Amino acid sequence: MRAFICAALLLNASAMAAETFTCPPSIKLTPQATVQPVPGWQPLPMAEHHVLTGARLFDGDPADLADLIPDKNNAAGMAWQLFPNMSYTFVCTYAGTEMTMAAKVPAGARQCMTTTKTFINSRPPNNTFIDASCR
Repeated sequence: MRAFICAALLLNASAMAAETFTCPPSIKLTPQATVQPVPGWQPLPMAEHHVLTGARLFDGDPADLADLIPDKNNAAGMAWQLFPNMSYTFVCTYAGTEMTMAAKVPAGARQCMTTTKTFINSRPPNNTFIDASCR
């Protein structure tokens, strides 16, 4: 019985370590730019909605520019195999903006991936959807 309980605890701990985290499917940006006054006109800031277009994986801090090449890269998506005891940062990229979202990959993660899904009954540019996650 003790062996069963220990095995169950170990399985539960490894499942928790392998928890999945996923890129936000879209981001909403509010303009912050300063506009020079134009007589008769006033700036009208409008929030923009940007959808997820992909992801990049970095060894450590993205500022160090250690962008890792995926182990798999095809029309269905990309995948990176992760090594234990290394620090990774997963960066989510979005259409129509240079703004990205970045997160440290959890220590227990073993793989990061993107999956591309194309829906035939949808019209471009919203007919392709990306899912990006690490687990």
